[in-house]
Amino acid sequence: MALQTLETHFASADRSTAEEIQRRFERLNGDVTLTTVLDAMPQLVAILDQNRQIVAVNSALLQTFESEDLDTMLGNRPGELLGCRQLDGETLGCGTTEACRHCGAVRAILESQELQRSVSHPCHLTVGETREAMDLRVTASPLQIAGEHYTVLSIHDMADENRREVLERTFFHDVLNAAGGALGIARELSEAETLEEVREFAPLLVMVTDQMVEEIRSQQDMLAAERGDLEVRREEFGTVQFLMEVLGTYNEHPVTEGRNLELANTSQDRLVHTSKALLHRVLGNMVKNALEATEVGGTVRLGCSVDSNELCFWVNNPDVMPRSVQLQVFNRSFSTKGSGRGIGTYSIRLLGERYLGGRVSFDSHEDRGTTFRIHLPAERAARS
Repeated sequence: MALQTLETHFASADRSTAEEIQRRFERLNGDVTLTTVLDAMPQLVAILDQNRQIVAVNSALLQTFESEDLDTMLGNRPGELLGCRQLDGETLGCGTTEACRHCGAVRAILESQELQRSVSHPCHLTVGETREAMDLRVTASPLQIAGEHYTVLSIHDMADENRREVLERTFFHDVLNAAGGALGIARELSEAETLEEVREFAPLLVMVTDQMVEEIRSQQDMLAAERGDLEVRREEFGTVQFLMEVLGTYNEHPVTEGRNLELANTSQDRLVHTSKALLHRVLGNMVKNALEATEVGGTVRLGCSVDSNELCFWVNNPDVMPRSVQLQVFNRSFSTKGSGRGIGTYSIRLLGERYLGGRVSFDSHEDRGTTFRIHLPAERAARS
């Protein structure tokens, strides 16, 4: 496949037969020098054939998957071995879906095969039933043995490094914005000459300080959620009153400046039993993302609807996401805002699905803009 076609074509769906896989494995496994070098490498390493299928692995990869049975690995492609969620319902396998165009692992393998040199790319995957995020650095290098071409795939886990960078940059960015606003108001207060001026600025200082405390709490929640020990405290509350509280929080937020934030008049009022704080965090991230994507003068709406199976909170903005963004939007380190960002949509899914027990979804269309939703099970909603 020529490099210029990578943006518009999927990788080949052709697969090697079980007999070909076994023959290649036996050839590589019989090379003592090769197996010794592979097992001496601390990274996870797999050797792929021309169809991107695994024909050998090193001991580090075996230990990571707690497996001594190579048969469960041989013949798989990398995304199939890792349990990539983009493959759900697909029949042609890793490298063949629309989302695979933007996968760093697939790109590294194809470019290495084409250029016959080492190629590295970051790779952000969502894997397993729990939708765990993986941040990897994947390096593909060409290898030729007995006249056959292979690819050595080295996988380095960047999760801790990327998690720290994203959380810290997001935290400092948001807290510094709030702290800057608080400092400005405090200076105005220090120069106030009348009681009326003090009364004018004091509520603003309280509001901005509340925003700063909220950012700190958000950081604490995300760190706890990533560790798997976030405490969930459930309570019963009304949906419309809750949405009004979210509206009040973000109507005065700096990101709302020049934009409109409205409650949809079709919103249905019901009682819901869940964590109010975490749901506020999820809706808040949806609102902030929507406002950032909306041009000055545009309108963001939030609302809720109920049917027999579930209660749905939603946030809509008039912007349409490019298809490439839609395919990566829930990856932890993916962002359209630059390096070190990208925690907002990831946190929506992490908190909304793992901790609230809901289901997060979105759609983006020219005629109705972009809508993010969190669907909660019907047993957590009751008619008020």
